[in-house]
Amino acid sequence: MGEETTAKPLLGLRVLEMAGIGPVPHLGTLLRNLGAEVTVAVRPTPSMADFLQTFYAQGKAHRPFDLKKQGDRSAVLELAQESDVLLEGMRPGVMERLGLGPEECLKANPDLIYARVTGYGQSGPLHADPGHDINYIAQSGALHGFRRGSDMPVPPINLVGDFAGGSMHGAISILAALLGKQAGQPVEQVLDIAMVDGSAALMTMYENFNRVLGDELPSPLTNAPFYAVYESAVPGEFVAVGAIEPQFFSQLLLATGIDFPDDGSQNDPRNWSKLRELLETAFRSKSRSEWARIGHETGSCISAVLSLDESGTDPHMQHRIALQRQRGATGGALHPSLYE
Repeated sequence: MGEETTAKPLLGLRVLEMAGIGPVPHLGTLLRNLGAEVTVAVRPTPSMADFLQTFYAQGKAHRPFDLKKQGDRSAVLELAQESDVLLEGMRPGVMERLGLGPEECLKANPDLIYARVTGYGQSGPLHADPGHDINYIAQSGALHGFRRGSDMPVPPINLVGDFAGGSMHGAISILAALLGKQAGQPVEQVLDIAMVDGSAALMTMYENFNRVLGDELPSPLTNAPFYAVYESAVPGEFVAVGAIEPQFFSQLLLATGIDFPDDGSQNDPRNWSKLRELLETAFRSKSRSEWARIGHETGSCISAVLSLDESGTDPHMQHRIALQRQRGATGGALHPSLYE
């Protein structure tokens, strides 16, 4: 596994996180897992939404503040003065009304990176609108892709907007700003991290597929029977197939034993209905675990669809978790306590 290390690259970085739910506490945890010292400004009395914060509470310092009181707002400003990064996910204008906006914080600390994570961003016609992940990915075009053919889009839980588009893009933006500062380059210190922007950026490959294929042909990422989920012989247990390239499709034919030409016909959407029927019948002939073994042995891009609990006890995932714990925070955390 190479040289082992527990070094965390962000040791010494001080982060002030304004308490919230979703992407901001997740973003704070990403930075904390990489070694940052994270202090969370929390409400003095818990709210109904605070249970969502507790998932990301490990390893962070928590200090209660009543932001309706001038003394507490001044104390938060003092924390910002001592921090390298401030994270906030309030509705646009809220931090300004509290006297804790970028202008006040950068006046107190000219070196501060002020990261703002919102759904629609700090500007634009919708910037003040309320919303959640489903609204942001609907606006960015991402939700439209989560469907088969003309079927109704199915929301992919709140991963695409909140976490991929929000906290993960936020982490990249913050690290880029820190690296630029370290190199002596002029950087944007007030980061407008919008989930509509981040989720739209994730759609590049899907968009390119559509442009190449044209509107008249369905995308293989959403419609193809060789990139799909099938039920196994055990009701409620499923397998995933990702045999897009010809060499993997050839192995899929061998693994399933279905009678379908291996001559490129897989890419003709007119054949997809028949191919899907053949694969549905084939996958119902064996259990999920049998198909996972066959997929591993044949290189046919067949995988078991695991629950979170099952994934935690899976040999490969256990290996990855053990490796991450051994090497320290290099990314890929399944849970905030992964590196403890």
